[in-house]
Amino acid sequence: MKTPVKFGKKVALKKLFLFAFIFVGLSAFSKNTLYRNYQNNSGNSSIRQFTVYPNPTNGKINLAIDFRNNLPATLTVTDIIGQTMFEKKIMNPENSTFTIDLSNHPKGIYLFNLQQGNQSVSKKIIVE
Repeated sequence: MKTPVKFGKKVALKKLFLFAFIFVGLSAFSKNTLYRNYQNNSGNSSIRQFTVYPNPTNGKINLAIDFRNNLPATLTVTDIIGQTMFEKKIMNPENSTFTIDLSNHPKGIYLFNLQQGNQSVSKKIIVE
């Protein structure tokens, strides 16, 4: 007879699996691939450029975003297990530059996701 698994253990195992999957998947890329600024000159993306710096950081992160249009956009910052740490609606995007302070959050890996319409770009930042 199988012993039933408690709900708490399932959640812990899922988080551990997600962390391992993301960590192994991200480390498979070269450092240049992970830290390269997103730039699209092809004309078919609404996001022209998305730069997040410095990386690694002590918690203060600068963002520079260049859009091709004025459609609203959303910036979401999540930790490595997917919990949302920060979300910002950008209503008049054209060219946006701003700073986010994650120094009061735990050290670790954070994912920055910028979405405008059906276009989405993600960046990984390490807070030391």
